[in-house]
Amino acid sequence: MLASFLLATLVITQKSPQNLAQLDATTPGRLGVFVTDGKRVAASRPDERFSLQSVMKLVVAMAAFDAIDRGKLTLATKFTVGYEDMSMSHQPLAARVGPGKTTVVTVRELIELAVQQSDSMAADVLVDKLGGISAVQSFLRRNKISNVRVDRTERILQCETVGVKWKPSFRVEGVYDKEVAAMPAKARTAAQRRYMADVRDTATPHGFAGLLVKLASGKLLSKISTEELLKVMEGTETYPERLANSVPAPWKFGHKTGSSGTWNGMAVATNDVGVARDSSGRFVVIICFVGDAKGEMAARNATISKVPGASGFFK
Repeated sequence: MLASFLLATLVITQKSPQNLAQLDATTPGRLGVFVTDGKRVAASRPDERFSLQSVMKLVVAMAAFDAIDRGKLTLATKFTVGYEDMSMSHQPLAARVGPGKTTVVTVRELIELAVQQSDSMAADVLVDKLGGISAVQSFLRRNKISNVRVDRTERILQCETVGVKWKPSFRVEGVYDKEVAAMPAKARTAAQRRYMADVRDTATPHGFAGLLVKLASGKLLSKISTEELLKVMEGTETYPERLANSVPAPWKFGHKTGSSGTWNGMAVATNDVGVARDSSGRFVVIICFVGDAKGEMAARNATISKVPGASGFFK
């Protein structure tokens, strides 16, 4: 059924005062969009691949709820985590650990931290407790999700995008930043080019929309887990100025954002994906990936915020 969505694309976008084609033309990069209610579609570059960045944490959370549905975990399951579990980039959970210092977290806490605060340590701990990245890939295969790839933990991904290999010493504040800053500019540029060409940890807008349609329609997880995850997504705190800024009331909107760093004035990934739903049970899935874009993040965020209006679904 998803393949047939594309037939309606032009009809939907032409009804919009600022259609997606116009928005794509003014984006200083690639604008990948797929908006659907399961029947109609508005899309831009639906089958091009885009880097997921922290959007992968939503897939990890889905795999965790799937494990709960299969009796492998519960939301109340507790794990002790420590200094050795630290990851990269934004990781609020790391403030609770240190050399010789541990903390106890529940699966619920890890899911909420990973989705709502984009906590890389929480996501990597979940991956580890699920059995490794292969468990997340198995979840996608079992649910017949195509064109969505999760290949690396955040720890490995973030290092490789800038051309370094993970080292335990990166847990010490400032060590990673110092090593990256010491890299020759040519090496950083070469790493960025490899990252842009890498198919790992990428998705197409069409593919990720298929995943969220399955979630929103109750075909991915149990009814209880579906509602729990959607509520977690509705508590997301990161980048409210993107899609959440322009999905109108009375729709509730749950989402997950993702962003790469910038090098040579270019950001490979600026993303937001989510599900809008109303009290009648209707839903609209919104996927927005901005790839390989020049300019300030504020401008990219503003472009993403225009997608719901340009799609023609919210009037």
